[in-house]
Order: sequence, then C-alpha cells, then structure tokens
Amino acid sequence: MAEVPNEGPKEKQLRFDWELLAKISGLEHFGPPSNVTIEAINGGVSNYVYRLTSDKDPSHTVIVKHGESYIRAFPRARASLKRTSLEFWGLKRMEELAPGSVPTPLYYDPGQNFIVMEDLRSYQLLRDQMNHGTMHFSAVEKLSSYLSKLHRTTHKTVVDEETYEKSLEFYKPNEMTGYQTLYLFENPLTHQGNGQYSKEVEAFKIDETLFPNFLKLKAIDKDNHDCLIHGDSHVSSVLVKGSSVKIFDFECARMGPAAADLSNIMAGLIKSYLDHKHYPLKEGSTFHEELRKAVDSVVDTYFKDAAEYLSEKDYTRTISETAGFIGARLVRRVYGLPEMGDGQSNSLTMKGCLQIGYHLLRDSEKIFTREALKNSIFQEVD
Repeated sequence: MAEVPNEGPKEKQLRFDWELLAKISGLEHFGPPSNVTIEAINGGVSNYVYRLTSDKDPSHTVIVKHGESYIRAFPRARASLKRTSLEFWGLKRMEELAPGSVPTPLYYDPGQNFIVMEDLRSYQLLRDQMNHGTMHFSAVEKLSSYLSKLHRTTHKTVVDEETYEKSLEFYKPNEMTGYQTLYLFENPLTHQGNGQYSKEVEAFKIDETLFPNFLKLKAIDKDNHDCLIHGDSHVSSVLVKGSSVKIFDFECARMGPAAADLSNIMAGLIKSYLDHKHYPLKEGSTFHEELRKAVDSVVDTYFKDAAEYLSEKDYTRTISETAGFIGARLVRRVYGLPEMGDGQSNSLTMKGCLQIGYHLLRDSEKIFTREALKNSIFQEVD
C-alpha cells in the first residue's frame, strides 16, 4: 500500500492497492513492488488532484482525482460525494460514444471516492489556446460533434422510457447543480460586477422583457431534463493537442437542457472573439475572424445533427433556448464572478458581452433557425 499525503485538515489519506491496480488495463506499470511518485497538482476548484509516476517507467503517468464532501477551494461549501461517481461514469459514457473524446477513465474507488484517469499533461486548455491566438476552429467543430453525440444518444425522444427514468434517477440534481444555478442566475444580481454595475443591474431587474426571460431560463435550467449534459462545459473543461480534443470535468453531469452545454462553449468563444477584435495580440491579427468561424461551426455542426432526431418543435425550442442561455452567460460574465482564466476585464469586451447578451435574451423567443442564431450573435457588434 502507498499513501497520498494529507493536504488539508479534512482530507482523507488515500491508500492504493497496487496489486489490484496492476491488474487493470492501463495501470500495469504501477504494480508491486512499487515506489510510485505521488505529486499534488493544481487541479481546479472542487477536488484534490495528484499525478502518479511509475517507478518502473517514468514515462507512464496517470491522474488521480479525489473528491471530499466539500469544495476544495471553499471548505465551508458542501459538495456531494456522488460527483466523483458522476464524473467516472460520464467519462465512461463519452468514451463509448466517441472514443478518444475524453481522458480514458481507468479506475473508480467508491470507498475512498477517487478516480484514476489518463494523464493529458502534453495537452493545452482550449481556453489558453484561445487567449494566445493559437486555436483552430476545427477543434471546436470536433467538440460540438462530441456534445451532439452525448445529447443525441441520451435524449428523451431517442431512448426508451425505462432508460430515461434510470438516467433521471442516477443523474439527479445535487449541490453541484445548485452551485451552477447560483453562479449563472443568482450571483450576478448581487455581485453586480463587484459593485461596478449596480445601476445597470437594477435597470436589468425592472426591464419588462430582459428579466422575465432571464427568469424563464432559470426555470428551464431547473425543470428541463431533455438529455444527459456535461453540466459545466466551458472552454477550461476542454484539452487540445493537434487534432485531438478531450473533454473532462464531468462532475456536474446531469439530465438537463442541451442548450445549457452548447451555450457555455459558445459564450466562451464569443467573449474571446470580442477580446481579440478589440485588443488584438498584434497589429493586423485576424484571429477574431477564426473565432467567429468557430462560433458558426459549432452552431452548424450541432444543429445539423439535431435536425435528424428532434421534432420541429423540439428543434426550434432548442435553438431558442441556446440563444437565451448564451445571452444569460454573457451577461453573467459582466455582472457575476469572473470566469476562471478570463484575465483582465477589458471595457470594450464587457460592453460587447452586454450588447450581445441583452440582444439574445430579449429576442431569444424569436430565434428558431441556425442562420437566425448565427446572425443574431454578431449583429450587435458588426
């Protein structure tokens, strides 16, 4: 047995049974006798993350992700232990649907609440590629295709009733779902851009169209259980290396509206588009046009597939909801807590987020086609 050092006052000591792990495909290099190097790494907000390096062959490394009953960065915030199980089985499902679309899940220990998965240390976050102007739109085209496969194969209009009910039970809401609601729909109204937008938020709350549509989306997010969604599909939950694209962090997976997933990726692309349009990394850069093509590509890739299995009613509703959710997420980026990795809040970018966000929120119930969605996103900033 080998132990992981205790990082926090409430974190459990993890013990690895190397004889058991050595029998698992992908972990053969970690079997006994072993003196595996265990390194704590920065793995985000919610969980403790470690890199294990084999003493038999240092080129073999894996990631261990361990969840406690609280958020790692905010120990007073409770978090369901089930999130580790949700993540493991979400990864397994994606690996089945689209091989190579996720870091390979290798092992789940329900007793100690940790999972072991492929180490993607040579990959870059999609967010970083966008920030540095190195992303190619084909990466998000592939990402859109992966989300489409997840939604299509779990959609209530496609699966039988028994399968759908089992999914509803397994992926039922928990504290992580509540934090997502708080982050998107509640915090912006109180945080108000750290107080910088108090007048604008008060005006938003009394607008006869914007605020009612915002509240409708909050209800849709809670009550619409169309399909299995990633639940936190922002551009920091995607890793890229060449033509390989991997989605991770499935701990917020739930049955919900497809638009919630799609809009998260698109809001990140739109925000980056505004950054590069108004604050190019170098004179004459056209990277913002690549990002605009990426937005169009996400819409076309996803909804061409959706048209094959959704009824006209569900198809147009999903487009309309996607428009609304993009709007809500762009407004949140200005009024709510900063997005991880967004960096400095530039004034022209924030202005653009509000322009596009308000427009999409106001007109979402009039947007029913792919072309209308694409045109509506950019008409406020052209």
